[in-house]
Amino acid sequence: MKFLNIALFISIFLTQLSAEETYKRILITKTLSENSLKEIKSKLNTLNIKMYLKRSHRNNNYYYYVYSKKYKNNRYLQRDLKKIKTIFKNAYMLGNKKSLAMGDENSTDKDNEIALSPYFMSATLGFASIGGSSDNASFNQLNSSGLSYGLEGGYILYDNIFISLGINSSSSDVRLNNIYLSSYYQYNPTKNIGLYGGMLVGYSILELNNYKYTEPSTSSSVGLQLGFKYSFDKNLSLFTSYQGLLMDHVIEINDDDSEIKFNFMHNLQFGILYRF
Repeated sequence: MKFLNIALFISIFLTQLSAEETYKRILITKTLSENSLKEIKSKLNTLNIKMYLKRSHRNNNYYYYVYSKKYKNNRYLQRDLKKIKTIFKNAYMLGNKKSLAMGDENSTDKDNEIALSPYFMSATLGFASIGGSSDNASFNQLNSSGLSYGLEGGYILYDNIFISLGINSSSSDVRLNNIYLSSYYQYNPTKNIGLYGGMLVGYSILELNNYKYTEPSTSSSVGLQLGFKYSFDKNLSLFTSYQGLLMDHVIEINDDDSEIKFNFMHNLQFGILYRF
């Protein structure tokens, strides 16, 4: 009988020891919106809880699962779970099988992290047309259409609201350099496709390449931008967009006292966007 008691004690001890070696996680929440992860991370920072992510494709949608680090000690897990539940009411502890479903337990925590930076950069190449009017007969001989190219850097304010700072230039007989601020809203009919539109406000410099004795013109500008974006993954996208800008440029032709006025630009561009 004494031998059986000792054997039972050893069995219980080994079971407890094995349980202590089991790593568990807390499933904090899940979301369909990648942009909402920034807000979730901010809330967890107030609790001093580091977040880890796993993306899963279900029912034609990508879900982002937010969970905690791996816990070896159940006491610490329960302590953090209690803190997390003050904000995320439906958080709960994952068992070993569920943990495996969330991600590879043999991978490191760093492997499961997804970059949450709201910053992005883009580069474009396109075709621009600059329109205007003049009483000078040589105006009709100007080639005011040509290649355009640009760079843009931006910040995602909240969900699908973006702001950016950009520059672009057009190359033809009429050279136009623009710097502008933009704000636009993006609608996502699917996970990979985005449709967006917004406003542009900026400043531009225009000069004529074929007239050596004319002075460049400067003007404020305002316009709109409409675009279509296709995302290959969370970081890399291709897009095409249209920009229409209104401006008020006047170039004086010194040799005959005439003027050429330029008042709008159409710009169709194709580009690549990278989110950090």
